[in-house]
Amino acid sequence: MNSLGLPLEEYLVNPHDHRIRNYEDKLKRTEDGDLSLTAKDGVKAWMLDPRDPVTKPVQEVAKRCHQALGCRHYSLFDFRIDPQGQPWFLEAGLYCSFSPKSVIASIRVDAWYYPGHLSFKSVRATFTAYGS
Repeated sequence: MNSLGLPLEEYLVNPHDHRIRNYEDKLKRTEDGDLSLTAKDGVKAWMLDPRDPVTKPVQEVAKRCHQALGCRHYSLFDFRIDPQGQPWFLEAGLYCSFSPKSVIASIRVDAWYYPGHLSFKSVRATFTAYGS
């Protein structure tokens, strides 16, 4: 299977007073009452350096999850990393969104894998697999 492991996104938590992400870490109300995302502010979430030692084990476990669930073109997994660097599976997001605030669009990857290219590859792979 030819697969691509995209960069990891890390969220602000700590073992003392903020062990899990909560509602306020994800959404907030604007002054006019609309909801907006707070997770993409660069403070509560950021892209992990691909050279970080946790990247390889997380991507390896994600690939095994992808295969075990029978995913074909896309999968997104949340993990918790313990103090020893071991990734623990939390949940799977098996849908794909290319909206401007989606995980795919927010990942800073090189020009070859910009969101438009990924969506084109996904559509092409679907037509190849299921016909037009």
